Amino acid sequence: MQGSRAKTSSLPQRLTLTPRWWRRARKRAKSRRDAALLALSPYFDAAYYLARYSDVARHPQWAKHPALHYLLYGGLEGRRPSESFDSAWYLTRYPDVKAAGMNPLLHFLRHGYGEARLPQALKSALLNDQLWAGAEATALPALEKQLETPGISDQEIACAAWSLGRWYAWRGDWHAVARVLRRYRALAQPVPGHLAPRLLDIDAEIRTGALETAQCLLDDLLQQHPNHPDLCLLQSNLMLAQEPQNEAASTTQQRLAWINRPYLARDLEPVRVSSDHTQAPEGLTLDGIDCAPIATNRQQPLKLAAPLVSVIVPVWNAANTLATALESLARQTWPALEIIVVDDHSSDDTAALAEAFAIRDSRFRLLRQTSNQGSYAARNLGLSAARGAFITTHDSDDWSHPRKIESQVTALLDSPDLVATVSHWVRTTTDMRFGQWSTPSGWMGWVHRNVSSLLFRRTVFEELGFWDRVTVNADTEYYYRIIHAYGADSIREVYPGLPLSFARHAPNSLTQRAETNLKSVFSGMHKDYQEAARLWHEQARRPSDLYLPAHPGQRPFPAQGKMCPNGDPTAPHIPPLPLARRAEDILSPLPHTLLFVHIPKTAGTSFRKAAVEYFGKEAIQCDYGLDTDTTPLIRTWSYDQEDFFQLASQFEQTGCRLICGHVPIGRYAPLVSILNTLSFVRHPVDQVISHFEHHRRRFGYKDTLEAFVAHPGNQNRQSRLLAGVPLEAIGFIGLTDRYEESLALLNQTFETGFSVLTLNINPRKAEVANYRLDPEIERRILETNRSDSVLVERIASLLKARLTAQASGHAFVHGAIQAVKAKTISGFAFTRQRTPVMVRLDINEVPVATVSATTQRPGLRNLGAPRQGCVGFDFHLDTPLAPNDCIQCVAVPSGQCLGTQVWQAPASKP
Repeated sequence: MQGSRAKTSSLPQRLTLTPRWWRRARKRAKSRRDAALLALSPYFDAAYYLARYSDVARHPQWAKHPALHYLLYGGLEGRRPSESFDSAWYLTRYPDVKAAGMNPLLHFLRHGYGEARLPQALKSALLNDQLWAGAEATALPALEKQLETPGISDQEIACAAWSLGRWYAWRGDWHAVARVLRRYRALAQPVPGHLAPRLLDIDAEIRTGALETAQCLLDDLLQQHPNHPDLCLLQSNLMLAQEPQNEAASTTQQRLAWINRPYLARDLEPVRVSSDHTQAPEGLTLDGIDCAPIATNRQQPLKLAAPLVSVIVPVWNAANTLATALESLARQTWPALEIIVVDDHSSDDTAALAEAFAIRDSRFRLLRQTSNQGSYAARNLGLSAARGAFITTHDSDDWSHPRKIESQVTALLDSPDLVATVSHWVRTTTDMRFGQWSTPSGWMGWVHRNVSSLLFRRTVFEELGFWDRVTVNADTEYYYRIIHAYGADSIREVYPGLPLSFARHAPNSLTQRAETNLKSVFSGMHKDYQEAARLWHEQARRPSDLYLPAHPGQRPFPAQGKMCPNGDPTAPHIPPLPLARRAEDILSPLPHTLLFVHIPKTAGTSFRKAAVEYFGKEAIQCDYGLDTDTTPLIRTWSYDQEDFFQLASQFEQTGCRLICGHVPIGRYAPLVSILNTLSFVRHPVDQVISHFEHHRRRFGYKDTLEAFVAHPGNQNRQSRLLAGVPLEAIGFIGLTDRYEESLALLNQTFETGFSVLTLNINPRKAEVANYRLDPEIERRILETNRSDSVLVERIASLLKARLTAQASGHAFVHGAIQAVKAKTISGFAFTRQRTPVMVRLDINEVPVATVSATTQRPGLRNLGAPRQGCVGFDFHLDTPLAPNDCIQCVAVPSGQCLGTQVWQAPASKP
């Protein structure tokens, strides 16, 4: 009885649930729901997970609930839930997911699949990058092969089909688009999983005349998404294609009904044929529409005290389209507008048309450029004359919904923390055939963010200044300038997914022109400009650091000459980026080509002569800058025309076996695998003195050895040429002081037969050995070349490890510890074979764990490491490291040490 009373008396206390208890209960329930979502997805394989991770299988709780372990721990640790999903790769590829601390597979299932994110590294995705970067001759047939290769995964097939579909659409080969996307359509769960591939599939069926097939496919999607703007606009396109079968008038009304579905669903005025065009024989056209007023629940903007909005409209020879743009601005519901039309020295009736609007409506003003200077220079003239509290722009051939400006201004008035807003648009032809596939922004769907709609507070202009004076991309640069200055949350998209503007699309538009076309976004002018702008943005410490005047005396970042107006004195040509940056992760390494980083005065000339003797002169390509030793092929494609992909193609066609030169190791990194890269280093005292004497002999250097040593350009020359790449990952680095021994190991590593040659011996060189080196000069050389001294010591250690591996019959392991934290030790390990390396962790000489080096290391993948860079290892400790713990990583079974570190916990913040 006593026990019963005690039990009964406890009930009221247990029913008094605290907020903390409820929070924990909700968290547990959410974890169970999330774990169930993971477990039921095709990307989680419980048997695979338990077999791969024995520590999970041994734990009684996690063995029963592996999906829960993956949710709470495994995902962020980079563990794979199945063969179909790579957690480590996903977190690395999409750093926003890692920054948010969200489980990678959970993010993919809830967001990533619909955002066109990939579940793992795919060969088809790499081929897609190569295709758009200029390697059409090799990448296109390789992608086609992906569709037919037996046993290939559905992920690879879907990615290849989507890549080919976009390519053929850009080329206008619609039958090819339809062919490849039928393979995508047949897959149960294709990747990427957003609507755009299905949109392109149906668009291709329409364009090839398969209208019944298109209608069936579209009906299925409309059942799932009845008011989706892209699908409604696609239905309008299909009706336009069916028009010969129907009466034109009825088709127009039917098309309008579909176009208006999304607007009516959002309580916005529908589009209609304007009263001036109701009898027009051409049917529905962009120049013959406006919006019908409807009774809505929307509060009308106050006409009193409404802040002024300045709308800048740059125009040039736009007489045929300008009236449509200005009429849509005249019909805007925002009551306080000034519309500044800036004529960029047109030769047609553009200025007269704008002047007529200004006479009729006092909100319009006309400014004139005295010469044609380009759209952004015209915008800047309008910006300098703008009086509004808010500023935006409008293209001269577009149409905007009457609520566009009101919606964007209202968002800013309602949220003082915002500095700018944008709306969305869709591209259309004059006869209102919607959609195009010529820009990456359209690859996620036809309706997407309209950067030209950027509407910002006047304070932004006062702090950041004007648009860049280039021919293209300046609106995108200004958009990202604002984000870097004020943060990503400072700009809001209003009515996302709903087109508040129709952008007129024509075959001769900028996106189709050869000099500015889509491919340049990936490997040419656009990419270089965006990269240079990004670097400028990132160096700013405060918004005012990003101020750009209307006529800068000096560019803040480089841009190619053809992007800048003629006669603009502030537009230097963009210098060639390092080739590793320009071809980042694009080309696969040439499998039979070696790269020799020739560090001056390290016996490099002797080795180069031996290579000529072994490979033949025709198989050697030299890059010594503008020196006469540079071979014509490299001089033409690397210096004169700066076309890296043509250079790569020429290397392949000429059978290049060795590239050598005084070049940084990263210059040819995407072209030659890091495992096929080699060099020699020399004790810094010997290297510097030999380099000094070389300058005296060849260039007539007159200054003293002390002056030569003091010059920064002559210091740490060896480590500078090898910087940016882990030394342990490089194929081979030998020691000049042990040249014959090093060359023997090199020949064994690369299976070559280079001879030992002794060159460059002459009487003047012999004189160098006759003078005595002042000890003070030697001390100074060592002091100013500390990095080179450390480099030589590390290479000597690696050479010793190679000799040990050779003697024991084991493969030499390229490996190192990269990061040590309290509960995590990470690094990389690989050999020249494709077999993964096993790595053991010892703490204070006690073995703790052994793992396989198979996790993704993107940096090494970009350098052509084996297994596509899946050569990393990670140890996750249950107990944090203690101060002075000695950590050592050892390759198994060879016993080669990959690194030793003593743990020192970071100092705690006061």
